[in-house]
Amino acid sequence: MQFVELDSTLRQAVDLIHRERFAEALRVLDRAPGATSQDAGRIGLRAEALAGLAEFDKASAEARQALATDPCEPRAHYVLGIIASANNRKQESVEHFSRSIACDPNFAPSHHALGMLLWSAGYREPAAREMSAATRLDPGNWRYAAGAALQLPANQRYAAQRQAYLKGLSEQPGSVRLRARIGGTYLAQPLSRFARAKSAVDPEVGFAAYQQVMSRRPLVTYALLVINLLVYIWLELHGGSTNSAVLNQYGAKNSFAIVHGHEIWRLFTAAFLHAGFSHLAVNSLSLYFVGTLYERCVGSLRFMFVYALAAIGGSVFSVAASTDLGVGASGAIFGIFGALGVYAFINRGVFGVISRKLVSSVIGLSILNLLLPLADPNIDGWAHVGGLVTGVVTGLVVGPWLAARRMPVSTNALLRDRRNPIIVVTFAFVTCVVLAVVTVLVLTVNPAGA
Repeated sequence: MQFVELDSTLRQAVDLIHRERFAEALRVLDRAPGATSQDAGRIGLRAEALAGLAEFDKASAEARQALATDPCEPRAHYVLGIIASANNRKQESVEHFSRSIACDPNFAPSHHALGMLLWSAGYREPAAREMSAATRLDPGNWRYAAGAALQLPANQRYAAQRQAYLKGLSEQPGSVRLRARIGGTYLAQPLSRFARAKSAVDPEVGFAAYQQVMSRRPLVTYALLVINLLVYIWLELHGGSTNSAVLNQYGAKNSFAIVHGHEIWRLFTAAFLHAGFSHLAVNSLSLYFVGTLYERCVGSLRFMFVYALAAIGGSVFSVAASTDLGVGASGAIFGIFGALGVYAFINRGVFGVISRKLVSSVIGLSILNLLLPLADPNIDGWAHVGGLVTGVVTGLVVGPWLAARRMPVSTNALLRDRRNPIIVVTFAFVTCVVLAVVTVLVLTVNPAGA
């Protein structure tokens, strides 16, 4: 009778974990009767629930305890694989998932996890086999169905993923993450029609190219961070960075002064002023993470060009739509966001999965930040939009279109720009002229009535 009750408890815990109700699963397992023959399975389930709660140290300890009881407990290896993957130890993760499958070839979670890991690394054929195995073993699992949909052509993939996420939403009606994923499929489906399917990129080439890019030093970004800090200290010493009069005195975006006083320089200087330490800290962190990456990708000159034009473009949009005083580097940072997304998309044939992840991150973060003005009216959303649009255009105009030489070559000699420098300079000049014309039109028409 005790074993029947334990089996029922374990099944209940598995169902709760499947629905991501990890804390409740732990409570159920802790009330389970003790049974030596099934201790390893129960401990393995506890480890999985703890991993779901991101308590990785406790989960790892429980998983190793389960393996001490039964060295071939598949769920324990699966949990250790999940923890290794979360800590970016990919090889260790693959080893644990493989051991889990060796212990129990019918353990679907490990097939799915291994397939997704291989897919993210660019190993499509073995990944497809593992994901298909997971779907075959558990055809009703929406997660496995969403993973298997990755193998489909783009015109079918997002519809299949949407159906899988909708099924998941029926199990977890309060999940914001699933609702966001469903919305993402509606956005991605029409966009996929404009992107031609390309053959899988060799992961070795992609990561070697990324290594070459990351070996560069983003000196301009570091200089901008120092300049922003020094300007903030200067403002604090001369009346306070939150004082509107002080900000206006030292170059804030003042639509009246720009339109009627012809103080055009404010379109640029506003990007170096910040209202308070929290404003400076948020923009500095954003600039550090995004700016250093983009400068490494395109070099210092191209980075400075995009940053400067995005700062001006953001201010021009702000003048066109608002008469409020404006300061901050967020317009320029949004320009870097946009340019980085363009760079990653154009060069997806070189970087492969890295580009796909980067484009997804840029789109997600841009949408999130563009929505922030709805929550805080003090945020200049028009400057964000203007910076983003300008950054996308300038990134497309001056950004490198890369090609990778065949391996093996020196890591530093792997990438080459397919664009003629004269064409790049010409397009950059034309972009400056267009921005100047738009600026003059905005100041002449004065749509915001400054």
